[in-house]
Amino acid sequence: VHRIMSSRLLCFLILAAPYILLVEGTIPTVPLWTPTGAKVDMPVVGLGTAFGFTPPGNTTVAYNGTLQWLKNGGRAIHTAWMYCNEVAVGQAIRDSGVPRDELFIMSMFPQWHMGYNETIKNFENSLLQLNLSYVDLFMFHWPGIFPNVLPMQDPPHVETCGIPVLAAPPCKQGQWSWKECRLQSWQALNDLQKSGKIKALGVSNFEIPQLKELMATGTKPAVNQIEYHIGYHDDLLAEFCAKNDIVAQAYSPLSGGALAKMTDGPVASIATKLNKSAAQVSLKFIIKNNVTVVAKASDSVYQLENMDLFDFDIAAEDMVALGSMPEPVKAGRSSEVSSMMCIDTVRGKMAKCSYVDDTTL
Repeated sequence: VHRIMSSRLLCFLILAAPYILLVEGTIPTVPLWTPTGAKVDMPVVGLGTAFGFTPPGNTTVAYNGTLQWLKNGGRAIHTAWMYCNEVAVGQAIRDSGVPRDELFIMSMFPQWHMGYNETIKNFENSLLQLNLSYVDLFMFHWPGIFPNVLPMQDPPHVETCGIPVLAAPPCKQGQWSWKECRLQSWQALNDLQKSGKIKALGVSNFEIPQLKELMATGTKPAVNQIEYHIGYHDDLLAEFCAKNDIVAQAYSPLSGGALAKMTDGPVASIATKLNKSAAQVSLKFIIKNNVTVVAKASDSVYQLENMDLFDFDIAAEDMVALGSMPEPVKAGRSSEVSSMMCIDTVRGKMAKCSYVDDTTL
């Protein structure tokens, strides 16, 4: 992983400045690439809903958090099949009374549902769970599966989400590589987009070689969602996305909440100087680096903080200081290590998922 260093950071900020228009008092939007040139605008700040994976507790928080976000004026919402809360999120959307055309709804399919038919079925299931006629952005969750481990699952998750978890999707059985699986799923997403059920296509946790792999088909992702926060930011990947009109979107923008709790160091001192919270400074750092944000928050106060990012600025020298900070919590991922916790099927205990990209296996 290449960290943003002082000179590269300043250069990146200058190049990226026109990309996201910061309008005081509003959450700005960024245009997304589509193969037909159709207009699709995504809010720069969205709500993340990964509030746990065990119903009914996670679905209750997801419902209340989503409803509160919409009441507070938020319009972008990110969910995923793995979160097992699409029903709750969809219900909150309907109960909010906000017109559908004002919203930007995102969801994802997991890597074990790769393959043309599997991706189609997973999407239709998500659409059914959300009770929507279309989604604004549908994404890969991961580019491949993890050897010797299975993601955390329990029977309630499988029953509620409606599709059983597979150790490996059918496309990976036999001689097929994960590359072939990705390409099959990519074709499925393109076909769904042509049908009007998806406005824009995206990926998550894709590195540059995997992005190039999809771009070689003649279409490209509009969004690449990556872990990105103070102390953990891949400068080369973010620049590659910007140069190729792919919007980078940050998940875990507060490093699991650690950055919001900073009481000393650059984050805290800059927050004091600006009369903002540590969380607001941390999120603003991301946006100034030309990366959009999905931030998890169920509390109304924190949600409003996450929206209130566009009436202040961070000085260039402070951006350099923030960009030089070490990772506050070792929760990062690269092509080799993910932040997702798994059950090690060999050792029978919780462990970091170990992901190894394979363009040849």
